[in-house]
Amino acid sequence: MQQRIVDVILAALAQAVPDRVIAASSHWANPIFEGRDPRRGKRFVYYDIVVGGMGGRPHKDGAEAVCGSFNLENIPVEVNESNFPIVIERLELIPDSGGAGKFRGSCGLRKDIRFLGEAGSLSNLTDRHKFAPPGLRGGQPGALGATILNPGTEGAQALHSKAIQPIAHGDLVSMRVSGSGGYGDPLARDPGLVARDVALGYVSIEAAREWYGVVVDPATGAVDLEATAALRQSAKERTP
Repeated sequence: MQQRIVDVILAALAQAVPDRVIAASSHWANPIFEGRDPRRGKRFVYYDIVVGGMGGRPHKDGAEAVCGSFNLENIPVEVNESNFPIVIERLELIPDSGGAGKFRGSCGLRKDIRFLGEAGSLSNLTDRHKFAPPGLRGGQPGALGATILNPGTEGAQALHSKAIQPIAHGDLVSMRVSGSGGYGDPLARDPGLVARDVALGYVSIEAAREWYGVVVDPATGAVDLEATAALRQSAKERTP
């Protein structure tokens, strides 16, 4: 996919000008659903775009839910629901999916699509199911992507990133694009930014502690500066 080409070029440039490039970005999913629309009595082809975000930057976090290589946007839910027999049951950022770093990579994006057409198929085209977007200059990789058919049920099935899958009326397809890579040492991140990420739901309290060495009070959302300083010092002492 195009994003992989961009990531390879930026990784090469990072060896010469690391302060002028970003870490590897997320990808996007291009699912194509086809079947018969029972309301209109004819066949349909529903094409969607699910865009992740950008990798951590030298001086700023990665941008959320925007394309990292060219001008591309997520398609509004209402556009697709009004034209095709589908319902979007969930569209949200995925917590703890952005690569940790001094500047965090963007979170992955989840879009759950309920298929209400008659029996049809999904032509899946996505990426980063096996190889996570790497971080840069000590930043951590973003979380892997996944495509899951009927998540949360006994028949839940992880689908290949590039395959054609038969689907039936009522099936739920969960498109989950990967997070992006972080930039710089996570232990150097401003604790206030970590607390903000926790408040916004981007990072859990547990991940704040484990990845960033930041202790956030679950009741107030404030940073325990003394505990954070001790935790970070301990983490640095354990680092080879």
